[in-house]
Amino acid sequence: MALSQDDIEDFASLLPPELSCNSPRERLLCIVEILKRFSDERHPLSNANIRAILKERFGETPAENTVGGDLRALTNNGFAGIQIRKADHNRGFWCERSDFTTADVHLLLNAIRSSHTLTMRQSKRLQNGLLDHVSLYQEDDLDGTVFVNERMQPEDKKVFKTVQIIFRAMKEGKRVHFQYSYVSMSNARKGNKGKLVAGGHERRILSDDDGNTWRDETPLAVAYIGGNYYVETYSSKKWRGYSTVQRLRVDRMVNTKVSDKPMERGKEVKKAKADAEARLKHRGANTKRGRYLFLRTRSDRSNFMFDRFGFNLQFDQFEGDADDPASTALAMVHISEPFMFYRWLTAAGDGVVIVRPPLPAMLLSSPWQDLLRELLGSAEINNDWQKATDRLNRDYSKTIEEYLAYLDRARSPYKTKGILPIV
Repeated sequence: MALSQDDIEDFASLLPPELSCNSPRERLLCIVEILKRFSDERHPLSNANIRAILKERFGETPAENTVGGDLRALTNNGFAGIQIRKADHNRGFWCERSDFTTADVHLLLNAIRSSHTLTMRQSKRLQNGLLDHVSLYQEDDLDGTVFVNERMQPEDKKVFKTVQIIFRAMKEGKRVHFQYSYVSMSNARKGNKGKLVAGGHERRILSDDDGNTWRDETPLAVAYIGGNYYVETYSSKKWRGYSTVQRLRVDRMVNTKVSDKPMERGKEVKKAKADAEARLKHRGANTKRGRYLFLRTRSDRSNFMFDRFGFNLQFDQFEGDADDPASTALAMVHISEPFMFYRWLTAAGDGVVIVRPPLPAMLLSSPWQDLLRELLGSAEINNDWQKATDRLNRDYSKTIEEYLAYLDRARSPYKTKGILPIV
């Protein structure tokens, strides 16, 4: 790879200030640092490149044979976490890292950016520390901002991979190629043992009016809202006749990859991107002390639940036939914003109802063990079932009291104007 004089000067200035090159051992460490910071498989550095950077930084140029001997020694002897490789066709040398892959660093960066518990200074320090584990060129591949509006605890690791694919598409100026899924509640039985489908739900791929399940859309912005990742996309070909701009749940996107098609361009797309970023960046509310509730959900409202609480939701205690839209199941959920939850619950109508917590014996045999441990702050559920029951009953009583007051306030203006009969 041919480096310009500007590249050489930039690389030399980015080396650690405490670095020196006054002995063969120090020179060897300098070469390792140069390769670690400024090379990867796609961007190897030649012997001449390395000597030019050393000259720019330290004022002296080691002999070609001297640097060549150092490079041979480095390729034959590994370091902890790194390995110096020789590029194909004698193009030079590059540093392979075994501690973190680029994908690992991207995942961790997004997790740090999305943390509500870190101060801005702590977040920046951790991000800068992670960037030391990738080359200068790989840093550019990590571009992408997740707009965060509240504390997150994502459970589905596949979501991070999908988010990374979306960011790569945005960086390369391509659309995202994917299928979109619908998750419905199910108590279908499996095998001779008659076990429930995991989580009490099943995933189905959605299709457009022509039966096509694949979509190619331009990604505009990514955000984490209410415990879930979202991406807003643009498509001049309206899917199912919907708007050109769609807000999609990332965990409902499947088989996602970078499309061969370039992003759509133009004033309308540019405006849609600016609007999406502003909308996602400023939406949200503060996170407060959470509550644990039990919601009995009608089958035809199951996707309403998955959209709100994610696909890690666990259903149990089914009532009714599997194919009956009026059949119901019970789910345990954690809410952090009660009044935002009340708005959502009102929209759900009678398809989602807050119910009293189950008896302790039912709790101990339920699929909600992780939530119970979180509630108790302890792994010993069996020893603390009374504590769990008391807490759940308090959360239920307080929520019912607040929700009824919320509904009463919502009805009051209509009552006073005589629009609704006063019962």
